[in-house]
Amino acid sequence: MLNLRLTELVQCFRFILWIDNVIDFDSAKKADNRFFPIFFHEMLKNGIYIAPSSYESWFLSDALTYEDLDKTIAVVEKISTKLL
Repeated sequence: MLNLRLTELVQCFRFILWIDNVIDFDSAKKADNRFFPIFFHEMLKNGIYIAPSSYESWFLSDALTYEDLDKTIAVVEKISTKLL
């Protein structure tokens, strides 16, 4: 089972493959990062460019359209299904 935790729901967020709360770097290092390289490259293949490290955040911007966000959500769902 793929455990995915959304750490913040604001204009800046990140996904962590870990079941416990992440409160500092030591707890973040416990994340299961085996899947991140696959996730990262699948996002690139689908035209979505994210930070190349699982320790970095994603940022929302007014430059993104609803279509951009819908595509990103759909691609994350598709990749998550492949990784399960």
